Amino acid sequence: MTLKNFLLINSNKYPTREAVTFEDARTTFSMLDYQVNRFARALLDLRVKRGDNVAVLSLDCIELIETFFGIWKLGAVLVPLNIRMSPGELEFVLDHSDASVIVFLEDFEETV
Repeated sequence: MTLKNFLLINSNKYPTREAVTFEDARTTFSMLDYQVNRFARALLDLRVKRGDNVAVLSLDCIELIETFFGIWKLGAVLVPLNIRMSPGELEFVLDHSDASVIVFLEDFEETV
């Protein structure tokens, strides 16, 4: 079973069951699947396609899980970035990652 199939199967089988809990936030399998599809469509709008690298800079949150699954659902490749990296280190990784898009939390807007 792939991660993509895991979400699809569980959203059909257990739509109201909690899929993710993080601090005070909770989401069900059906809501997670909905948000993942929304994010995957947004990537498509940015012309990201299967096999493209997508860099992600984020703190831990439910949206991070939605982002990961959205990238995987599209067949793109996740390039996780470490939030502890300096701007120079991030620049180096991005320059060598061949990422077509970088996804980041608003907290990192100045750094990016």
